[in-house]
Amino acid sequence: MTGDVLRYRVVSHLSVDTKGTHPTFLTKGITRPLLWDLEGEFDNVVLGVGESGDARIERRVRDLDSSGRWQDEMFGLAWNREKDGAAPDENGTQNAMDGFAAQMIAMPLKFRVNGQGISVTEELLSNRLVLRRGMMYWPIRPGEASWESTEEIAVPILHDKIRLTFVNSIADRNGTVVRIIAPVSFKEKTEVKAGDGVVYVVSGGAAAQFDESCGRLKKLELDLRIQYSGKAPVAGGGVGDIKGVVTYIEKQTLIE
Repeated sequence: MTGDVLRYRVVSHLSVDTKGTHPTFLTKGITRPLLWDLEGEFDNVVLGVGESGDARIERRVRDLDSSGRWQDEMFGLAWNREKDGAAPDENGTQNAMDGFAAQMIAMPLKFRVNGQGISVTEELLSNRLVLRRGMMYWPIRPGEASWESTEEIAVPILHDKIRLTFVNSIADRNGTVVRIIAPVSFKEKTEVKAGDGVVYVVSGGAAAQFDESCGRLKKLELDLRIQYSGKAPVAGGGVGDIKGVVTYIEKQTLIE
């Protein structure tokens, strides 16, 4: 309903390990270029509901703690709406990652979600999984035993976006609460470059709980592991290995 606030607690971890990659493709020889932990509470404020049941929602940061390391630079930003008041100034942060966290606080993310939990952000680039933390999202199709959904995740270092397919199925029903499990597989690259021989292997998946009586996502857990490998020319001739493992873990829980 218009005016409702759905609050989610989020704990997430993103890491990239490029051990085995040729030194030419590493910055300062660093093989673990990205570690990022983010947790906090987010309000999903219902701005309006259309006749078809589609809702306009705005994700607002209530509490945020972002920290980690990019290359050899540590970063960290913590903010609480009640204690700190005004949003931090993105231009006053020390690095890009803190600036990104400040932007999340200062600019609430607007999106639409329908009765099946399918959501679309107004800014399409924000549809990637790592940017949707704290949003009410995950598809459910009442009356169906199995369905597919597609998500995008930005793979750092390679700057290559890939699509993942989740095969959703009903694990069990307990009254009106439905539990979904969704193993993941690699679908395709959204940008294929000439001579791109990178191979991806994806494992893990998602688990979600929905309350069918009110259409609310109660819990979402993502546990994804994306391995990639390939070769590229190096200066002076020959080729060098490109290897990496991206790990993304997220747990999102409705605060009732």
